Amino acid sequence: MPFIVEAVESARGQTRKDIEHCVVNDGSTDRTLEFLKQRENRELEVIDTDPVGRGRALNMGVRHSQAEWLAILDADDVAAPCWLASMVKTMESHPEIAVLSCSGMLSKEEMDVGNNEEIRPYRLTHSAFLYRNPVHHSGTIIRKQSLLEVGGYDETRDCLFDYDLWIRLLKNGKQIWRVDNGYIFKRIHAGQHFERNNRLHYLLEAYKIRRVVCVALLGKKFSPIPVALFLYGLLPRWLRMGMYRRRKQGGAI
Repeated sequence: MPFIVEAVESARGQTRKDIEHCVVNDGSTDRTLEFLKQRENRELEVIDTDPVGRGRALNMGVRHSQAEWLAILDADDVAAPCWLASMVKTMESHPEIAVLSCSGMLSKEEMDVGNNEEIRPYRLTHSAFLYRNPVHHSGTIIRKQSLLEVGGYDETRDCLFDYDLWIRLLKNGKQIWRVDNGYIFKRIHAGQHFERNNRLHYLLEAYKIRRVVCVALLGKKFSPIPVALFLYGLLPRWLRMGMYRRRKQGGAI
């Protein structure tokens, strides 16, 4: 709370209607569960659990789903009404896609909210995953069978669940694509998971994943990029966010 209200309503307000709605409440201690129970019906199922961690909570949602595709929406984000209709149509046209990502916008006004905008999907190269995680987890569509083939989300991790998953999928020969359409409003706020927890640990885990990209996907035993990005991450948050906003100027993530 309070972001969950808008997130759930945006998921239920999709133009595509043949959708399973499942919310995994991972041991919240505010009024989130009360809000969800008030809205739970045959179209919205709530899985309530003691705190089990993000990886296990995500896998609970995966196991619950009966659909061919899984759509991820974080509790503090908002989806445009045409999000699922546009993304699934693209995946139906490209059966080789295991993961399809869209853009996350820094303001609601920048979101693509129409059904007729041009969609140009393109495949992400392995090198794209060296500099950053180019797949915006919230808003991503995942082919369920591909996810199950690599064992789902790694429940032993405590951060970077999505980044780790993309690399394992790529190592397994799966294709990850992207559209630049901004179907998700990505809310930036101080309470986000990666800012609340141990920043140094987060940066070290990101460094390890980038090393895997270098060795397993690019065939490079050494690259200065993982080290440089680790050092950049040590800069104060206000400085990083200022540089980020100036670079994007309200555009897509």
